Amino acid sequence: MKIGWERKIGYSFVGLMAGNAVSVVVLFLIALLPQLEAFAEIRKGWNLPLSEALGLSLLIWLVSMGAWVIVGLPVVLLLQAEIVADFYWVTAGLMGAVMGAFAMALIYVAPNPRHIDIAAFRNPETLCFFFLAALISGVAFAVYCALVWATLRRQAKESGAPKGTPRSLPWFDF
Repeated sequence: MKIGWERKIGYSFVGLMAGNAVSVVVLFLIALLPQLEAFAEIRKGWNLPLSEALGLSLLIWLVSMGAWVIVGLPVVLLLQAEIVADFYWVTAGLMGAVMGAFAMALIYVAPNPRHIDIAAFRNPETLCFFFLAALISGVAFAVYCALVWATLRRQAKESGAPKGTPRSLPWFDF
């Protein structure tokens, strides 16, 4: 059972779009907190007007596309589909979150690799960007793993895999 590189790229792009959709929802929720008069502590860390939430989500979408090309695509193309299909959704989400935080760190280090500005990491807005990067990539990788799992399962059923086949094989059935 194989999944071609075209399908891997397509599945990872669908996952990226799902992660970006979740980030837009989170940004709008953060922007709506003052109107709801809720979670005062969160509003102290990042106060985002509703008018700026859409522009910021577009900027985050552009940055996430670049990070997807630099970090996401190589990871997706190097991982075998059978390995990815064995991940639980929580494991996939955590692995994706780590990849997103790594991509965001690369973005912060890239302009001046010899001097890392530690003060930037103390800024609550910077930490919120790391949170959004981890959220986007965590959702994206979990969706990618779910799509790969569904494809391998469908291929296994079409090829007549016997019931009770061990999960470690490409043919698995629950």
